[in-house]
Amino acid sequence: MNPWCGGKRSAVGSKEAFSILLVGEVILLFAVVGVSFLSYRMNRLIRKVSVYEAARMMEKHQETLAEVQTQLAGMQRELQEIHGKLERCFQRMGFIRYDAFREMGGQLSFSLALLDGHRDGIILSVLNGREDSRVYAKPITGGRSSSPLSEEERAALERAES
Repeated sequence: MNPWCGGKRSAVGSKEAFSILLVGEVILLFAVVGVSFLSYRMNRLIRKVSVYEAARMMEKHQETLAEVQTQLAGMQRELQEIHGKLERCFQRMGFIRYDAFREMGGQLSFSLALLDGHRDGIILSVLNGREDSRVYAKPITGGRSSSPLSEEERAALERAES
């Protein structure tokens, strides 16, 4: 009895079964070798493409990073330059209107204090009268004037410093 043939004797002889089995094994061997070869070629291709693509992407990212670093360094220099310039620009202002003369009303006279980041600047005073106007400019260094200041000029300077 042959257990592989359902317990019955097969119509195929043992030599013929052996031949069929041998041909099947050869076909299976070719299929395994073919699949292995295709798998090897596919993995090799994928590795080459992946490594190539990865290298290309890294190169591109490095170039981009170098450009960004160059731009950032330029922006930092510009920012420092702008910051230095801003220190010397007028940043603070104090403005006072008043009547400089008793006969004049409407507070047409004024004192204007303009200071930079170092508390250097100028106080402009414009005194308006009926017949004429006078303009005075006094330098300010470190928040102080070398010239005597009027009460209104001191008030304008205090406003600028606050």
